[in-house]
Formats: sequence, structure tokens, C-alpha cells
Amino acid sequence: ALALTSNRYSQRRLGRRWKKLHRAVYGILALGLLHMLWVVRADLKEWSLYALIGAVLMCLRIPVVAAVLPRIRTKSANTVINAQ
Repeated sequence: ALALTSNRYSQRRLGRRWKKLHRAVYGILALGLLHMLWVVRADLKEWSLYALIGAVLMCLRIPVVAAVLPRIRTKSANTVINAQ
């Protein structure tokens, strides 16, 4: 849902509901992981992998982290260009 609605067209079309949808993702992720934990109680390896992926993706949405990412990409791109 986040990937499909992150463009300007969707933001304008959804209006205030866009922000509600993007905030609801945190709760949806938590409930989805809880449900999966209940289903796969015996094998926590798979659940841990999904939980880790979900946590990393949600951390990328933290404003401080999101602000640092473009700088890291620019530095690594400049390093690659200078190495060539």
C-alpha cells in the first residue's frame, strides 16, 4: 500500500486519508507479525526474518534516518565515480 500510494497523484487523490493510511501501516505491521507469530509458534526463524525486515523498513521511515540516506547515497556514488 505504501509503494502504490507514495506518488504525488495518490497523495492529492487521497487527501487527508493518505496520511492516515501511511500511519496505519505501523499497526498493520505489528498485527501481521503478531498473527504470524501465533501461526508459526514452533519455527521462530522465519518469523524473526520477517520481523527484522519489517523493523528495518519501518526504521527507514524515521525522519532522521530518511534525511541521512540521500547523503550516504551521494557519498557512495561519488566514491564509485572517483574510483573509475
